[in-house]
Amino acid sequence: MNRFARCLFMLRTCVPVALLTDLDNDADAFIAAIHAGGLESTHALDVAKRLISVSRPAEALD
Repeated sequence: MNRFARCLFMLRTCVPVALLTDLDNDADAFIAAIHAGGLESTHALDVAKRLISVSRPAEALD
């Protein structure tokens, strides 16, 4: 899969799934969706915020 196709795949699948999990306040599902899309580096702050919101601040620092 070329870079453009991968980016398009992530925008069409991983990001919407992450947003849906966010509606359920499911930090683990959100993190899994971000990880599946390879978006950890660009969404690190979002992941940290969700971990803090579910009382897991130590994990947010990782």
